[in-house]
Amino acid sequence: MSFLKKLFVKHCANCGREIRGKDYVWRGKHFCSEKCKRTYRREHRKKYRRGGKELPKDTFQAIYWR
Repeated sequence: MSFLKKLFVKHCANCGREIRGKDYVWRGKHFCSEKCKRTYRREHRKKYRRGGKELPKDTFQAIYWR
């Protein structure tokens, strides 16, 4: 039954470590520490400001060369 435990263990959304003890939650994602939570939020801040969608890196080709 120990293999079933690993299926239900929470993992950090930033670093991927198993979460033991208190977890930190932000927008449905779980983090192992405040540091991981802050770095994840800092990296994904742009996505959430624009409504979750980012333009492709080469915008000109995406628009005019379909």
